[in-house]
Amino acid sequence: MGMKEKGNLNFTENFALSGLAAVISKTAAAPIEHVKLLVQNQGELLKQGIISRPYNGVIDCAVQTFKNEGLFLF
Repeated sequence: MGMKEKGNLNFTENFALSGLAAVISKTAAAPIEHVKLLVQNQGELLKQGIISRPYNGVIDCAVQTFKNEGLFLF
């Protein structure tokens, strides 16, 4: 077996790398999505008493979530 030409991947390699890229992108986007949902639903969270005050923005939401729920949530 010789070396492959640069840039040529077989189906299995391409499939595996595509799956890995999807896992990495979903993992990176999950905390952002979580904060987005919290900001969007903060009115209902206030009504239910889950949060005590409205968020002052996305960064405030992320900081408060980290303080109250820890890094594992992200």
